[in-house]
Amino acid sequence: MGANPITAIADNSVLTVAICKQHIRKDTNDEDFIIGLYLQAAWSRADAYCQNPFLDAKGRQRDLPADVELFCLQFVSLAYENRTLGV
Repeated sequence: MGANPITAIADNSVLTVAICKQHIRKDTNDEDFIIGLYLQAAWSRADAYCQNPFLDAKGRQRDLPADVELFCLQFVSLAYENRTLGV
């Protein structure tokens, strides 16, 4: 059996659909579901890449680094802007 995946980013990110919508300048709620999926995918990708629980020396949760949060925000933006995947 494999080890449990690390989900520190998904569990501790300060990003929300509302923050993502502000970043991509989306004012309506008609695409909240898909934006939420993009955000979940961003967290999953970041967790898979980082494999870091982001704990301090005493085992307490640390705030996520700004560059990790920014990666997730940029991932959502890119996914939203290219949502047709070339169709």
